[in-house]
Amino acid sequence: MDARFKVHVGASLNVGLIPEEIIEAMLHAAVYAGFPRALNATFAAKEVFDSRGIRPSSGSSTAERE
Repeated sequence: MDARFKVHVGASLNVGLIPEEIIEAMLHAAVYAGFPRALNATFAAKEVFDSRGIRPSSGSSTAERE
């Protein structure tokens, strides 16, 4: 995965997105980019989350945040 993508994931976290929102956006992109690319993007995002000590909560919904 392109290093620029990881920069964008980090920037998204910096401006207040939560990991679940970032992952959700990648799942939506899978329809357009294809599942393999979306899966690669998810793994790259996980690397960014891990480097920041962030662990996405399982089962949470972005609707709960609103």
